[in-house]
Amino acid sequence: MADIQFSGIGITAMNGSIGGTTISRNKFGYYAKKRIGAPGVTIWLTAARTQYATFSDVWRYAMTDEERQAWYEVSLPAQDDLAMTHFITGFQLYMELNWNLFLVGGTGITVPPVLIDRPQVSYFRVGLIGSTIVDISISSVSLVRCAIYISKYVSPGRMSNNQIYMYMGYVDLNNVPVNIYPSITTRIGTRVPGNKLFIKCVPISTTSGLRGVRQFASYIAP
Repeated sequence: MADIQFSGIGITAMNGSIGGTTISRNKFGYYAKKRIGAPGVTIWLTAARTQYATFSDVWRYAMTDEERQAWYEVSLPAQDDLAMTHFITGFQLYMELNWNLFLVGGTGITVPPVLIDRPQVSYFRVGLIGSTIVDISISSVSLVRCAIYISKYVSPGRMSNNQIYMYMGYVDLNNVPVNIYPSITTRIGTRVPGNKLFIKCVPISTTSGLRGVRQFASYIAP
């Protein structure tokens, strides 16, 4: 249910959902988006929530003031989805890098890494047979893994930036074939011939947790 406030000049505030539309607000004003239901609880989602809480507990209880201060002394610019650059706090940087490491099976860190260039992949293509990614060609450097996200099947005319992606797992460089999820159909639905599947590849350093530029590929179901 949406909360809409009126005054003599019209609508002054909106928040919540009406039907399949959610109304929200950021620093640029109000916007509407398609309503997304809460994700179902899965084994991976439960493990992810537990791990996220563990990172927070380590920060609060296991690290010293000096170790926490070291993170705050590192300034790292970041861009949001609106291409606005901002600086995140030491705690946000700590959580972000450790979460990235968790996504690609890396080891958590309590000391801020040397913030060198972010990892990149020069090209990325995918072919699917059943639930196995059989052709994932990545050109990059060592000590980099790619977190893989997949969308639901959509009509061929849809664009990738309109999709909702679900995390499937990670792949090492040039590891073919790669089975990143036991059954893709349990996450994205039954294959529809002629429909399109979008795959997002996020390169992540296994030592620092830094993310590179996202790469996208699409696949038309036969």
